[in-house]
Amino acid sequence: MEPPLLLSGTAGCGKTTIAVYYLLKREFLGKRRLFLTFSPNLKRFSQRIYEGLVRHTDLEEYAPQPDFVALRDLMRDILKKRAQEYEDEREVHLQEFKEILSSNTLSRKYDAELVWEEVRSIIKSAKPPLSAQRYRKLISDRLSEKISRADMVELKDSLLGLKRFKGSDRGLRALEKKPSMPPTMSSYWAR
Repeated sequence: MEPPLLLSGTAGCGKTTIAVYYLLKREFLGKRRLFLTFSPNLKRFSQRIYEGLVRHTDLEEYAPQPDFVALRDLMRDILKKRAQEYEDEREVHLQEFKEILSSNTLSRKYDAELVWEEVRSIIKSAKPPLSAQRYRKLISDRLSEKISRADMVELKDSLLGLKRFKGSDRGLRALEKKPSMPPTMSSYWAR
């Protein structure tokens, strides 16, 4: 199937294996690919699956291997580039979360592990807030018709997020009137 795709299932049902096979799609070969996971163990396991699939095939030499990265390592790299340090002690794990939740009067009403998984799923799918400076750059690039496809998607997502605010419809209509706007844009804004 074409992305985006949601795989849901119990442990051991094959979600990771399917994701690793997806990295081997013909149209992705020769391109930079990333396998990102929360778990360092799953990262290593996935990398071993991939290496096993390409061993003794043309892909072993032809295609560059994807980057297999654990989220924590990615965060460390990003912060290092900004001359900041990742603070392990600020992480909250399940046991600490249970202690935090137990101080809430509603804690007896909800299962801590279910709440923990719900919070994690919300965080994993959350998008970072758009800064005013980034928003201005995206608008400027769009108006000067120098915007990349990825930046256009980011701009559309940001504007759709602003749709509930008074006056935002004018901005959406103004962008829609630009002659180089893709033909599907009107239907996208209408959603």
